[in-house]
Amino acid sequence: MDIQINQLPEAAKYYPRPRVPMLPLFEPETLTLGAQPAQHSRFFESDVLYLPSGRLAIYYALKLLGVSNNDEVLIPAYHCGSMLEPIIYLGARPVFFELDSQLRCTTDDLGPSITAKTKALLLPHFFGFNQDISTFRAFCDHHEIALIEDCAHAFFGTYQNQPLGSFGDFSIASTVKFFPGTEGGILACNRGKHALEKLINRSVSFQQQCKSMLHTLELGAVYGRLGLLGKLLNMRSSNTEPFTPDSVKVVSDQYCTIDKSCLQWFDPRQIGTSATLCTRHLASHSNSRMIAARRRRHFLHYLKRIDQIQGVKPLFTTLPESTVPYVFPLLLDNPATDFPKLKQQGVPIWRWEELAKTDCKVSQDYRLRLIQLPCHQSLTRDELTWIISTLEKTVNRNENNRS
Repeated sequence: MDIQINQLPEAAKYYPRPRVPMLPLFEPETLTLGAQPAQHSRFFESDVLYLPSGRLAIYYALKLLGVSNNDEVLIPAYHCGSMLEPIIYLGARPVFFELDSQLRCTTDDLGPSITAKTKALLLPHFFGFNQDISTFRAFCDHHEIALIEDCAHAFFGTYQNQPLGSFGDFSIASTVKFFPGTEGGILACNRGKHALEKLINRSVSFQQQCKSMLHTLELGAVYGRLGLLGKLLNMRSSNTEPFTPDSVKVVSDQYCTIDKSCLQWFDPRQIGTSATLCTRHLASHSNSRMIAARRRRHFLHYLKRIDQIQGVKPLFTTLPESTVPYVFPLLLDNPATDFPKLKQQGVPIWRWEELAKTDCKVSQDYRLRLIQLPCHQSLTRDELTWIISTLEKTVNRNENNRS
C-alpha cells in the first residue's frame, strides 16, 4: 500500500531564522561538574545506548524485534517523519490509529487494527504528557505484540511513580530536545536480553566529534550566549534575512508517495554509528533538576498569559506534577493567516505538516492548527515575553480584521 505524505508549502523555504531558539542552547552555568542531580529518568541508567538520533533508536528497536518485509506496525495518525520512516525503511507497513482531541487513543481503537502480521505498537507520549501506558502494556501482552515506548518528547516524567520509558519492550528518547546539542538519541531495553552495545560497529571520527562540538557552540553564539566567545563565533554567521514573496503558497494541498528510496528524515548511513562524546556529556552532565523546573515554570507562564488571548487555545490546560513538558502545544483558530505571519516575524514555532494521509479527522485538523512553542530551559524571561507579546499582537490583529 502506498503511503501518501503531505508536502511542505513553498513558503517554508523563505521563512527567516527564529529570533528565539526553538531548542535548548549550550550555557556553561547549566552544567554540573559531578554526578547528576536527582531528576530521575530511565534514560540516565547505565544500560542504555546513546545514538546519533531518536529515529535511529526506533529503527534498532524494530530491527531487534524482528520487524521486516510486510510486517505491520501500529503508529498514531498524528506523527512526524522520524516515527514513520524507520518502519518504511525496514519494508514494514505502518498501520495508523486514530486519536482524540488530546492526542490520546484507547485500546478499543487499536483492537480492530491487530492482524496476524502486527509486530509492534509505537506509542508516543506527545509533548511530554503521558499516555495511559499500563493499559497499553497489558493490551500488547494480551495480543502478543511488542510495545515501543516513544519518549522523544518525554525524557523526564513519571507514570504511577515509575519513570516514563520503563514500560515498553524498548523505549527511545531524543537528547537534542532536552539538552544542548545538534543531534542525539537513546535506546533502552526493558524486556529480553539484547547486547545493545553490539549494534555499534564504528566510532565517530575525531573530525566529526569536533564538528559536533563546534556546531553546538555556534548555535549558542547565534542567540547571544557565550559572551566574548559567542561574539567571535558569531562572526562566521551571515546576517542576511530571508523574505517570503507574496505569491508563494503558505499551505500545501499536494501529496507525494513515500518509499524506501526517498526518505527525508531517516539516514541509513548512520546505522552502526555511535553518538558523539559531546552528545553524551551534555546529557549526562547537565543540571537535570534545573531543566525540569524551568520547563515547568515556562509552561505554566504560557498557560497564564495565553488564557487572555483570543484566537488560540492551549492543547492542555493543566500541567500534572508528574509531567516535564517538551514544548507548549497551542491550537490556532485561523492557521492559514496566523501561522505564516508568526513565522515571518521570527517567532519560534513548529507544526507537523508532513503527515501521512489518513481518515483521522483530529490529525488532519491538527496538521495545520497545532503549533509548538518552545518552553525549554534556555529561554530568558525577555524571550518568553516577546514570544507571547508577538503572538498576541498577531492573532488579535487578524481577529480584528476578520470582525
